[in-house]
Amino acid sequence: MIETLRRYYNCWVNSDREGAAGFLSEGFSYTGPVGTCSSAAEFLDRFWGFSEALTSVEVSPREDDGFTVEWTMTDGVKFSEQVSATVVEGKLTSLTVHQSG
Repeated sequence: MIETLRRYYNCWVNSDREGAAGFLSEGFSYTGPVGTCSSAAEFLDRFWGFSEALTSVEVSPREDDGFTVEWTMTDGVKFSEQVSATVVEGKLTSLTVHQSG
C-alpha cells in the first residue's frame, strides 16, 4: 500500500492531475479537517490548486497502520498530515486526514 500512496502523492508534486485521478477509485471518499468529498472528481476539483505550491512529499508508515505525509512547499515551509487510507487493487477507495499541521 505504501508504494501506491507514494506514487499517488508524487502525482501532486509533479502536477499530474490525470495520474493522480488514476489512483482514485470510482467510489473514492475523503474526510479531513476541511470537510468531506464523496467522489474523486469532487476531491480533485476542491484541492488540486494546492499542487502548484508543492515541491516534494515524503510518505512514511506509522505503527498504528496509518501514514505520515510530509509536504514541502515552494517557499520551503513544511507541513505534515497524519492519514489513513484504504487501497483496493491499486486504487485509493478512501483517504482520511486525522491531523495536519
